[in-house]
Amino acid sequence: MRHWRRILVGAAIVSAIAAAIGLRLLLAETNLDRERGDYRSRMHAIWSGSAPGMPDPKRLSVDFDSGVLRHLFINELDNELPYLVAYFAPGARQAPALLLLPGGGYSFRSEKLDGLDIAEWFSARGIASFVLNYRVDPYRYPVPLLDAQRAVRWLRAHARELGIDPDRLAVFGTSAGGHLAALLATEAGAAAPDDPDPVERQSSKPNLLILAQAVISLEQYVHKGSRRHLLGDSPPPELLHALSADQRVDASTPPTFLWTTRTDEFVDYRNSELFARALREHGVDHEYRLFATGHHGRGLARLEGSREWPRLCLDWLARHGFTARGDG
Repeated sequence: MRHWRRILVGAAIVSAIAAAIGLRLLLAETNLDRERGDYRSRMHAIWSGSAPGMPDPKRLSVDFDSGVLRHLFINELDNELPYLVAYFAPGARQAPALLLLPGGGYSFRSEKLDGLDIAEWFSARGIASFVLNYRVDPYRYPVPLLDAQRAVRWLRAHARELGIDPDRLAVFGTSAGGHLAALLATEAGAAAPDDPDPVERQSSKPNLLILAQAVISLEQYVHKGSRRHLLGDSPPPELLHALSADQRVDASTPPTFLWTTRTDEFVDYRNSELFARALREHGVDHEYRLFATGHHGRGLARLEGSREWPRLCLDWLARHGFTARGDG
C-alpha cells in the first residue's frame, strides 16, 4: 500500500512540475515586455487626438476569454490608444505591406503569436508588416472596425515615408482578428476626397485578404466569446446577420487566402468553409487550405500540422505581385 502511495505522490509531483514548466513556456511564448528592446520605437499612433468611440458602460460578466485567457496575454497596456507596430522590409523601397489583426475574441489581443512573430517573418521576406493594436472589450462594434479602417488609411497616407506601396496592401486577420479583417475587406471603404484630414482621403479597402482560423459567422458555428465581446449580451438578430462575414461577400471582395484546421478547438473550421463558399459563389479569386490537424492560434505553427501555411501564403502573395520589388 505504501509503495503505491509513494508512486502516486511521485506522479503528482512530476505532473505539478510539468504543469509549471508548461505554464512558464506558455507565458514566455505569449507575453512581451513593451519596455524592452525596440518595441516603443516601432509604435505609430493612427488617430490624431482622441480616437472616436466610447467604452460600453455596461460591463460583461467575466468568462473564459476575459477571465482566464486575458491574463495569459498580458499585453494590452495601451488598450485605449490604437497604434501600429512596424516591421519594415530590409532594403526595400515601395514594398508591399501587410496589416496584421491579432486574435483574442475581441477581449484581448494575442499580439505576439498572431502579430509580432508573423510580422517579423514576412518582413524578413520583403513584405513590410504592421501589427494593429485595435480596441477590444469594453469597446463594442463598430469601434474595432473604425480602428482597422483608420489603420489602412493611415498606412496609405504615409506610404512614401514608410517605404511601402499604397496599392499593394493586404490585411491579415487571425481568429476574431480574422472576423475583423473580413468585415474590413467587405466594406466599401470609400475615400473622402474633401476631408480636411489627409488620412481620411484614402480608401480603407485592402487589396488582398488573408484569414487564419477566422471567426466568420455570428449565426452558426459561433464562437460565442467573440460575438459577446463585440456586441454585448443581447445583440439583435439583424445585426448578427449583417456582421456575419460570409453574408457580406460580393464581387468586390478582394482576392483571399484562407486556412484553418479540422481540429481547431476554439473556432469551428466550418466558419472558413462558409466564407470559401461565398467567395466561390461570387467568383472571387481565392485559395482555401484546410489542414487535418493543428491547434488554434499558434502563430507561425512551427510544430503544428498547419506549419506549411506561411510558405503557402507567401507563394500566394507573390502570385498577386506582393514581392519586394513588385515584379511578381
